[in-house]
Amino acid sequence: MGCTSSTSSDADGATDLSKPALSRQTLGDAADALTSAFVKQHWDASDLEAKYDLSGSRQLGKGAFGVVRTCKRLGGGGGEYALKTISLDFASASALKELKNEIDIQRALDHPHIARIVETFYAKPTGPTEGVNVHILMESLAGGSCKTRLRDNGGGYSEALVAQYMRQMVSATLHCHEHGVVHRDIKLENFVFERAGDDAALKLIDFGLSVRVASGDRLRDQVGTVAFMAPEQLGADKGGYGAAVDVWALGVCTYELLAGPFRRPYNTGRSVPTSHSAQLRIIQRAGAPKPLVSPVSPAAASFLDGALALQPGSRPSAEELLRHPFFRPEEAERAARGAGRQSAAKVRSCMTTFSHLTPLERLAWDAVAFCTPPAALHSIRTRIAQLDADGSGSLSRAELAAAFGEALSAAQVDTLFAAIDLDSSGVIEYSEIVGPLLSGAGAELDSATVAAAFEALDADESGQISSGEVMSLLGSSWSDDVAAKFKFVAGEDGELDLAEFEQLLATLGEVSRRNSVWTPRP
Repeated sequence: MGCTSSTSSDADGATDLSKPALSRQTLGDAADALTSAFVKQHWDASDLEAKYDLSGSRQLGKGAFGVVRTCKRLGGGGGEYALKTISLDFASASALKELKNEIDIQRALDHPHIARIVETFYAKPTGPTEGVNVHILMESLAGGSCKTRLRDNGGGYSEALVAQYMRQMVSATLHCHEHGVVHRDIKLENFVFERAGDDAALKLIDFGLSVRVASGDRLRDQVGTVAFMAPEQLGADKGGYGAAVDVWALGVCTYELLAGPFRRPYNTGRSVPTSHSAQLRIIQRAGAPKPLVSPVSPAAASFLDGALALQPGSRPSAEELLRHPFFRPEEAERAARGAGRQSAAKVRSCMTTFSHLTPLERLAWDAVAFCTPPAALHSIRTRIAQLDADGSGSLSRAELAAAFGEALSAAQVDTLFAAIDLDSSGVIEYSEIVGPLLSGAGAELDSATVAAAFEALDADESGQISSGEVMSLLGSSWSDDVAAKFKFVAGEDGELDLAEFEQLLATLGEVSRRNSVWTPRP
């Protein structure tokens, strides 16, 4: 739920969704389904206490609807998690529906700069006067919000650091748009660092005001945080609005990171109008953002001018923003190319071995990748970023071909891409990249992560993975060969238990570590 947001039933402004703001959303349907399947939803809160240790937990935050605290998986391993508990008084049907929508949107997004939901627990009311408690288990983000860090810094950041942060923010926003989601509450407070340090990854949080839209649809409810709301979101046009409001909010974030805390394009200080109409009048009277006190480079000025264009149709899409020169200084690009060539050879070795595995085996590793605590993936994320030329958080076939250069033929790249793109979404999503790299890393898998991966595939929570559960996840990738492999691994009872799953992963990890030679699959 949006804790600091204001709402109204009035119509809002307009944006041009004919621009490529949601250009690849149709490719996300299959990926959404597989990613969502890995996030278990429990309808009995006792499951929470059976799996996680809440003793000694620390409170991380508190809002109008609930509290966030730490917890750990029972039995050790898996690191620390954040548990967000939301209380809905008297089980309001509409409130529960809104929260369910927020969870469903976030659990379907698989991106290195979007906070990951691990699983959810719903505590049903035991009487007519009792509310519903919803527990959302998420990755732990211990580095504080971008807003807090900027305030503690006391002034604006360098352009280089702002570009580093904004590239991550734009990438996360683009992933939302590609999957048909408009966030509607982009702001510094909703980007949180994974850990301490300037090089820590930023993660987008709080999807309480997010909504799925089809290309061409318009939104009309006035929701958001006033200082970050676009003119059309504030009511400048009664025709509705769309994804361009997130681009405007990214522009406000960029301006504030450069100028310093609470210094925004149309507001300075903590005093911001709470009225949509008052904020809209300020923007319309000014006509253009206040000049920054310290001059910025032409690239930074151009970035701000585009994102903060008053007319939504004049703003670049998130995809276009990500290609802006502000993010591509020549020296950084040269360094990235050098590091990328070194990473490409290692990634190619892992991916080519991974491509020889059956879809069943690749699914097992994708589940492990999804369930591995993101904080444990720093080195793998760095390697992926060196190949991810457009910064989208996923790999296209063109990026794969460019990274591998002449080492592979076009046909070999096609075969490799099809094998890794398990959900056939047309791009290799984040967890699909992590899976091959984890399988070839040679590190011993954490028992808690393996158990979580097993549970992610055990849809009916029976303690066994059936062929039907695997078939529903693999879809068109299920074949007689996969069925035969499953039967061989599962043994006489025809189902995989945890020990058999662990043995499967141990065998595959050893094979992956030994094999580094490309031989195309027939």
